[in-house]
Amino acid sequence: MRFKDGASVVTAGGDKVGRLDRVVLNPKTCRVTHLVVRKGFLLTRDRVVPAERVASTDENTIRLGDPTGDPETFPEFRETEFVDADVDMARRTADDRNYAAPI
Repeated sequence: MRFKDGASVVTAGGDKVGRLDRVVLNPKTCRVTHLVVRKGFLLTRDRVVPAERVASTDENTIRLGDPTGDPETFPEFRETEFVDADVDMARRTADDRNYAAPI
């Protein structure tokens, strides 16, 4: 799956949770493990959502699958708990620049 920067994150029922800000990668496998979702309609704080909770994606929307539970129960995003990936933005292709940068 590809995750577009700023895509709306919605519940299986279509309620908007927030917007995608970043993705979290496992440094050994380079696979997306979590999404950082910026607060929105259902979230009062930025949250880290496990990637396995994603049911589908399209150009502008990331739909969470059931059962996601209350989005407020996802861990709060704390920038100090994550390390920025060494990403050279100049080397990313024009297509890749439209997608969320890893942290």
